[in-house]
Amino acid sequence: MTTKNILVVDEQRFGKICTALVELNGYGSEWASGCEDDFYQRDFERYDLVITSYPYGRLTLGSLVGKKVALLVLSDFACEDLMRAVEDNANFFCLVKPVDFSCFNHVVNNLITNEVI
Repeated sequence: MTTKNILVVDEQRFGKICTALVELNGYGSEWASGCEDDFYQRDFERYDLVITSYPYGRLTLGSLVGKKVALLVLSDFACEDLMRAVEDNANFFCLVKPVDFSCFNHVVNNLITNEVI
């Protein structure tokens, strides 16, 4: 069985928490702040899932439009720009914080296995 790979794009503290959670479930993970010089040149489609927060990851959101990778956005609030991005992209999903860890794990599992949520 191939390990599923998840990219977490966020500030260090929250990014490390998300990375630890997905690794506890047996997934491979990588953390990036999104500020690296070559960040937007990377091949996002080599990941099975990208996780970021909003508004921190709004540039990441834009760079994933049209790519064949699922995106999970964790947000403190729902706003028109975020909801439009999620509505317009079938592989974009959003959870409003605070997120229960078991709910987070369940959603990540379903996105990775392509099951309907």
